[in-house]
Amino acid sequence: MSDHVLEPEKEVELDHLSPSSIRMYMRCPRQWWYRYVLGMKIAPDGGLVSGIAFHNAAERCLTDKIETGEDAPPDEAAEIARDEAEKGLETAILAEDQSKGSVIDKAVRFATTWAEEALPAAQPDKVEDEWELDHGEVREIG
Repeated sequence: MSDHVLEPEKEVELDHLSPSSIRMYMRCPRQWWYRYVLGMKIAPDGGLVSGIAFHNAAERCLTDKIETGEDAPPDEAAEIARDEAEKGLETAILAEDQSKGSVIDKAVRFATTWAEEALPAAQPDKVEDEWELDHGEVREIG
């Protein structure tokens, strides 16, 4: 194994930091080193796939609401979540108690319930707005 893998305290050049990369570093500097310096990603599990699928469905429904002023029907949110979960499952490594069907069902339930109960009350003006902070030598982007 090369020295740079074993020495996470070694100085590195960074173009920018994100809030998630900072959280990862605070939680586990070695994991941060593997992910952001060496570029090694860990495959998502079923919980992460469901969460990302729901997040993407909510983002698209909120964006559509800004453009049209109308709430997306719950079955549309569910369809987006289903498609996103199926896409995420292509690279996922599921735990023993997870199945592809249970991951998809969870994402669909989240999206449907959210579209029925929370979306009607939402009045978004921006979704996933990007921002940037300059800390001198390193930029933080979110």
